[in-house]
Amino acid sequence: MRKEVFISYRNENPEHARRVRVLGQRLRDAGLPVVLDQFFLEDNPGGPDGGWRAWCEDHAQHSACVVVVGSQGWYDAYAGKQTSHSSRGSASEARVIGQILYEAQGINNRFRMVFLDKPSKENVPPTLSGWHPFEPLEDPQQFNALARWIGQTLGMQPTVSEARWPEPDAGFTPNIADRIRCEWPSIVRLCSGSSRERIVLLSGESGFGKTCLLRETVRYARARQVAVAEVSLNSFKDVQAILDRLALDLEPKLTARVTQEWRQPLAFWRSLRTLPVPVVIVLDQYEAVAKSPEVVHWINQLLDEVEKSPGLAVIVGGQSIPERTHAPWRDNSVWHQLGPILDPNDWKPWVEKKYPRLGVGVAGNDWQTLVAATEGRPDKVIPLFDVLGGRP
Repeated sequence: MRKEVFISYRNENPEHARRVRVLGQRLRDAGLPVVLDQFFLEDNPGGPDGGWRAWCEDHAQHSACVVVVGSQGWYDAYAGKQTSHSSRGSASEARVIGQILYEAQGINNRFRMVFLDKPSKENVPPTLSGWHPFEPLEDPQQFNALARWIGQTLGMQPTVSEARWPEPDAGFTPNIADRIRCEWPSIVRLCSGSSRERIVLLSGESGFGKTCLLRETVRYARARQVAVAEVSLNSFKDVQAILDRLALDLEPKLTARVTQEWRQPLAFWRSLRTLPVPVVIVLDQYEAVAKSPEVVHWINQLLDEVEKSPGLAVIVGGQSIPERTHAPWRDNSVWHQLGPILDPNDWKPWVEKKYPRLGVGVAGNDWQTLVAATEGRPDKVIPLFDVLGGRP
């Protein structure tokens, strides 16, 4: 057997193939010898001399470890259903794997199945349903478990991120009005690593509370012992200045070696994938660098790295935000457009807490008048209540 891990999958569509590649790259980053057709084609643009079918059968037969990416197309191939010409490689792999399992009479120490999305967990053939499955792109700990199983099978020690995201703190009350039904839950999920979307985008006009929301995010993350780096892009407008600021902010949580690497662009990308602690990077005032091709490209690279870096989450705020329509990281992101807060009921709990004497004394009609007069804009409402509440 060859000391390698072969990834068997059906090329269902470009997005599925991209996620397979992400899995392969993350396993490579962990120091494991990965065989994937996409990697092979990059190194050998002409493809295998013996053709793809022979190449696929050879690796399915002789790789010491095989990871099967579950999908309906792969299940159909395994069942021997008619497949297209372009899927004959996966059909050959599935046939070889099925024969090996049959001859082994159910003893399986070489093959495991991974699911990269929810639909892939449906319609698994009964003869494969007993395998221990992994969801490596949904849960950092599942990826680590997969990497360790591969390492054990190959007699190797993979390098994985030891970052452990904390549980959400339901008792934490952010000092914000509104934003607690939609935006704040996204922040909480991001800071607990509990959702696939570890990118949060916050956009809106000046005065709608982006900076306040980001400030509360930093306070919450630090309370949960998450390392936070906060960069105002209005003050740090080139990549090296941003890297220096990130390293400075994270020095208390990361080793000196890591923060020194973070001041070197190439080493920075490598270190993200094996972060020893969870890290949230907050980038505010994106509009200040929106016309800088170098910085915009760097930020898009950073957002693309989130999927490959289980210990990383990123928040970008500004009057404008990175274009996400066709970005490879779009499925890992959630976008919130901040607007005015026009419902008085959204202001009442915050006002009554911050201005206890004033809040209980405001009549119903007065609430509506105050909110209407300020157009529900936080930058107008808050100064008004400061005056009415007797604050300097």
